Amino acid sequence: MRDVKNIHEIERLLEGSGISYNDLHALITGYICGGGDDRPDIWAPTLCDLDAKSPLLNELYLSIERSLVDPTFSFNLPLPDDDQPVKSRAIVLASWIKEFLTGLGLSGSSLRSIDNPDIQEGLQDLSSISQLDDSEVEENEESEVELFELVEYTRSVVMFIYAEIGNLNQPEAN
Repeated sequence: MRDVKNIHEIERLLEGSGISYNDLHALITGYICGGGDDRPDIWAPTLCDLDAKSPLLNELYLSIERSLVDPTFSFNLPLPDDDQPVKSRAIVLASWIKEFLTGLGLSGSSLRSIDNPDIQEGLQDLSSISQLDDSEVEENEESEVELFELVEYTRSVVMFIYAEIGNLNQPEAN
């Protein structure tokens, strides 16, 4: 569940940085899924030019990480509400995926050496979805259904990558 107050505070922190909340969320998610170093003084400068000591950034990082390990599958993409046009939501999804893939690359994980064909297929699919052009999206019920399926597929791939790669660097739970 998203804490709207914190999202607005993070958006204020990001003002003038050239990065949006959605972009930061995607970068952090990709970085976590790739097993990147969880120390704020390492990940924050790697992903964005922001103060690594900001409690808001660390809170966001930990919130995303918790949602990825949550057995109730609470991980969600921070997309616009369903009352927004399908085209705008589709473009935000494509942008989120691009930043996710960037964060994955910045994590230092050697994804090419992963021999899991499901991960490779998922990454190829995400790369294809990230190339979505708004001229391909129409404002109709069929596009709504397709977007819903793409969002759910993206969530599934992200959680699968985390389960297979990202949590390998996490300490065992007691």
